[in-house]
Amino acid sequence: MNPHEYLVVCEGVSDFEVLKIVLTEFMAGYNKKIELVLECPALDETSGKRERGGWGKVCSWCKKNGVPQEAQMSEEERTSLTANGVNLDNLPHPTAPPAPRLETILAFRAPKGIIIHLDSDIAEQISGLDVSFTNSGTNRKEYCRDAIMTWLGMPEDRQILFVVATYCIETWFLATHDHVTDPQIFSDPVDDYEAIADVIEKLLALGYQDYTDETRNRTVDKAALTKGESKERFRRELFTVERRCEELQRVRQFFQGEYGENSL
Repeated sequence: MNPHEYLVVCEGVSDFEVLKIVLTEFMAGYNKKIELVLECPALDETSGKRERGGWGKVCSWCKKNGVPQEAQMSEEERTSLTANGVNLDNLPHPTAPPAPRLETILAFRAPKGIIIHLDSDIAEQISGLDVSFTNSGTNRKEYCRDAIMTWLGMPEDRQILFVVATYCIETWFLATHDHVTDPQIFSDPVDDYEAIADVIEKLLALGYQDYTDETRNRTVDKAALTKGESKERFRRELFTVERRCEELQRVRQFFQGEYGENSL
């Protein structure tokens, strides 16, 4: 059985490992194998190591490989630039923009699709859109999804999936716990795990492995989440997590649209 290949753009290697667990389990339900190829963070050919990640790297990748920013300008924007002395002769006309590199990647490398991941806890940090998150009147997940679409210049479709975890991908691990298993953390049933802002603090209180980041803040060791007992617990409880996290349901729907009803 040949695996179905998907390219992945995400904030970090640990996020990639989480997605690998999720999608391997999902695809097994369709009696399919999946191969995920990490595009971003990029591999440093000199050191053989992955570059340092972050949401800025996702933004940069999308802008580099999507529709060129100048090709996204409206006629009104072009008229305004011309009136201010900007020479647009060498810029493509908006009705005939150059093909984005992503289209070439999908055409010539022929993966089944591409998955772009972003944690929505950085919504307030995003700039360059028409309106800031604070003034947008939308929720952080949809704002970040709109940001990816703007950077890429392309919407989601049959081959492109945006995975926006709220507040962060660690939320999915927190969703393996509840008021029954861990009443010291959850005194009452949780209505919406994606509305929990202090995810990291709760995971640390649950005893998940920690580490001190470059800003000297204590946080969860995300790499450790995808190993050992933490990984096995996540795999066992994945369908519970899916029920509790809307974004995982979106991921399921994307693959269900391609492969049909889950065989489990």
